[in-house]
Amino acid sequence: MSDEAGLAGGESTYWIEDDGSGVCPHCGVPVQYADYTWHYHPKGSVHPPPFVKKGLTQHDQRIDVATCTKCGKHVADWVSYRQAGIEGGGGRNTLPMPVYEVVQRVGAYPGSRAPKVEPEVPPDLARDYREAVGVAHISTRAAAALARRGLQAALRGCGFKAPSRKVNDEIGLALADGRTSALLAEKLRFVQGVGNDAVHPNLAADGDLIEVTPEDVTVIIAALDEFFDGFFVKPARHAAIMKARAERKKGTGGGTT
Repeated sequence: MSDEAGLAGGESTYWIEDDGSGVCPHCGVPVQYADYTWHYHPKGSVHPPPFVKKGLTQHDQRIDVATCTKCGKHVADWVSYRQAGIEGGGGRNTLPMPVYEVVQRVGAYPGSRAPKVEPEVPPDLARDYREAVGVAHISTRAAAALARRGLQAALRGCGFKAPSRKVNDEIGLALADGRTSALLAEKLRFVQGVGNDAVHPNLAADGDLIEVTPEDVTVIIAALDEFFDGFFVKPARHAAIMKARAERKKGTGGGTT
């Protein structure tokens, strides 16, 4: 497979190998996909998705669709292919057939691989996090809004509930908490500014909507990621270590280890 073109914003990635196998972007499990089908689109017959570079459109295209046998979710690739030659036709009852080669595969659905979330993070918060990351390539404003909503749920889950019910005030409560690291505090202050523009669009001085850049989204999602680490992952793992230590001491009659 050549690297003639790829994702408009960066790395080339796809979900389905030529033999119908792959690592499911939803659940992260290597599988042999089921219901693997191709849907052909001759060159110029359809408009490619917005994340496909123009280099992919100079050849015929097809959509490859399959179902993960582990989680049951669907995946799809946008595939660019071209005729590479002719084979067969040497006998009386055989016809020459074109041979095609894939130029490039691009993951079309989902738009990105589901990010890993540590098991110590509550499932509902992990879902919000994955949703935010999953739409970032489509809409930075949507990703920022989802990440901000997830952060507010995480804040409230840790007891940071403001009477105003405003996320910026709840971030303020977290900033005043001694468990909040300096690095997390810096990101939270950033979220107080940019995140609000994503949920409630504000106007700049010239009347234009304030945009949320990909870099802004990266920081907002990183704030949520770091909050998970500081308030869920590390405390849970520390508690597990201390519990195991206490059980060892109990088993040895209370002596030091």
